[in-house]
Amino acid sequence: MELKPSSFRANLKLRLFRSYDLMSYRNDGEIYARECIFHDNEGNHILAVYQKEEIPVFGATLKEGKLYRISNPAVLSNNKPTIVSNKFKLSLGKRTTITEIVDDLFPKHVFNFKPFGEINALQNFEKAPMFDVIGALFVSDPAITKPINGKETLIMDISLEDLEGGKELLHFVGKICIRSYEICGKRSSATSHSYYSVLQGREI
Repeated sequence: MELKPSSFRANLKLRLFRSYDLMSYRNDGEIYARECIFHDNEGNHILAVYQKEEIPVFGATLKEGKLYRISNPAVLSNNKPTIVSNKFKLSLGKRTTITEIVDDLFPKHVFNFKPFGEINALQNFEKAPMFDVIGALFVSDPAITKPINGKETLIMDISLEDLEGGKELLHFVGKICIRSYEICGKRSSATSHSYYSVLQGREI
């Protein structure tokens, strides 16, 4: 995708990969904005954000997995490169129009798999852009609830094994635990050699 900073005339075709609310922990978890992660037809990701007052407008339209034509977003510099590596991000506001479209040729899923050895070699995981992992389920534990920042939060751990016998622990936080346990909780070992791809996500 070709973007120009400070532009309001972009016309983009993007699929919504993930959306989540941004909450202020200093104000009893009040939602102040919502962030979205989109990808284009070449697998490039871009971050988009809209403020609390726009949630009733865009929140009813934007659904994960759907494809959209997004016109007239504000193009800004991305100051959170730890989520996506794109140097730009989008701000959705009153000038922005969003229309759901259908294109059977547009990819529904894009992956950026990273080997376990490369993950373990990361010097600072928190500054690494999103990536995906794939492996056989080795062990999974039921989700439990623990207080995080004063809020009761679901957490869950699973362990994946790659073809070389390397193991990687994945830590889930928030509502993703429910979806993960529906899949992983049905198996306690990798004896069936069923493989799962696990997309990296961040609960904010």
